This record gives sequence, C-alpha cells and structure tokens, in this order.
Amino acid sequence: MVHEVPNQEDLLNEIRTFLKPHGQVLIVEPPFHVSKSAFGETMRKSGSAGFKIVERPKVLFSKAVILKKA
Repeated sequence: MVHEVPNQEDLLNEIRTFLKPHGQVLIVEPPFHVSKSAFGETMRKSGSAGFKIVERPKVLFSKAVILKKA
C-alpha cells in the first residue's frame, strides 16, 4: 500500500535498486482510500524513479499497475 508511505519517491527509488534487471513490481491500491488523481500522482512518481508501466491488470475493487525498470 504505497499510499501509506510518507515518502513515495524514496520507496520507489529503493524498490528500483533491489529489483532484478527484468523484475517487475505490482502496485495495488484500494479505491476507497486512493483517488484516481492520487494514483495518477503515484504513477508520475514511479516514472520519475525510473519505472515504466507494463500493464494495468484488473484487480477486483482496486487500482493496479505492473511496473518495470525503464
């Protein structure tokens, strides 16, 4: 739950450092706590941290994205 972390940029940068070269990370957020704009902001921050979106899987009652290193 990325929305619970005070500094999302630091979290995403740290994930990027230990992710294997072809590894992927799944982010799933509950729609009742995370607005569409807040999720979009997290995606913007993930791009700044060096990730790109691979897929937007359907996860019941959630906002979800799969990221990999850009």
